[in-house]
Amino acid sequence: MLSRSAGTLAEGFDAIEFSGPGPAVVAVSGGSDSLALLFLLKARLERTGQAKPVIAVTVDHGLRAESAREAAWTGAVCRDHGIAHETLTWTGPKPDAGIQAAARTARYDLLGRFARRAGADFVLIGHTLDDQRETVLMRSWRGEGSGLAGIAPATFARADGNGVWFVRPLLGTRRTSLREYLSGNGIKWIDDPSNLRADFERVRARNLLKILAPDDPMPVRLDAMRHDAAAGRLALGRRAARLLETHVREVTPGLFLLPDALLGDADREAVTHVLRIAIAFAGGSAHLPPLDRARALAERAAAEKRFRTTIARVLVDRRDAGAWLLREARNIGAGKDDGTFDNRYVAAGGAEMRLPDPAEVARRAAGLAGTGAPASLVRAALARQPFATAGTTARRLLHPWARLVPLVDLEPANAIAFIAGTGKVAPPPYKGPIERLIQT
Repeated sequence: MLSRSAGTLAEGFDAIEFSGPGPAVVAVSGGSDSLALLFLLKARLERTGQAKPVIAVTVDHGLRAESAREAAWTGAVCRDHGIAHETLTWTGPKPDAGIQAAARTARYDLLGRFARRAGADFVLIGHTLDDQRETVLMRSWRGEGSGLAGIAPATFARADGNGVWFVRPLLGTRRTSLREYLSGNGIKWIDDPSNLRADFERVRARNLLKILAPDDPMPVRLDAMRHDAAAGRLALGRRAARLLETHVREVTPGLFLLPDALLGDADREAVTHVLRIAIAFAGGSAHLPPLDRARALAERAAAEKRFRTTIARVLVDRRDAGAWLLREARNIGAGKDDGTFDNRYVAAGGAEMRLPDPAEVARRAAGLAGTGAPASLVRAALARQPFATAGTTARRLLHPWARLVPLVDLEPANAIAFIAGTGKVAPPPYKGPIERLIQT
């Protein structure tokens, strides 16, 4: 039992539902933030009398010579305090570019798979208020609108078609307070040398925030900016989710209809958001198309009954019934070594996927007569859909949330799952409304 009280540092745990039967899995790097998270959680469970086992998990990315030694040191600290510890290693070739993003993806995948094997409902990670402010500051430099919502209190991460929630109880807590807590209890931590590299944008943002005078208004402005952006993103996503589930449907495989009633809806902001989401979904894009282009397209679709255009790998064919969306014909990617096809599907069990030949398209199109969809568009959509090897199935990637679903985007992400006919994201492990969580 730690001697120094956690005080208000543990308040972030209060909204989390710990009643599930599985263990509490905590991502622990050996840094101050994740170690404080681990010991605060342990103290809370002991104080509340919850007999839930805790497992600390360290991911060794293998990117620095010291990483294996640091993982072993972290494991020793955990075991000294009676906490189970596991090290997961990112093996295989590493990319020459985008190494940080690749490492983040690998970390989510390794932790998520471990949590599912252990029977855990979620993984706890140690992002702090300092991380939050750094993120909002960096995104403000790039002028990102919805991205100013910052780091979500929780994110659902998918891997292999499954997923778990990654929960961040310390987003309202300063790093200095966490280090005081550790120091007061005689617990040391590791400082990652990459935190000193000024060529990283986050380090530059961190250094700027560190030199601010105590009464500087910037942190307050960043918090207010984030609160406003998160509340706006949540509200817009909810309105768009209702429109998606009410109006948008996949009439035949790969062919989506945004009906006239939707295109003329009075909530123009939500209509534009629906259009962006539907385009990303139909085209297999991890990102929403540019807002200005989508807004102009939404207004054109409301005013005109006949036109064709392309945007973000998607053909938009406006007709009397509404706007038909399908993958455009050019640059359709073949199957990749990871089993994905055109960033839209992944084959189960490593099956091969390919584009159909004309005879196969004709046979399938004949079986879809009577749907009300234009026959030419049905054939075009089918010609761009993958065929999997006999006896196998292809799973759809639910873009733009195929991998990560921030809490603020949960409702539109579930609307996409509804349209695709797949299971929705598991409910987040929280008590109370999301609105209260995003204002942390």
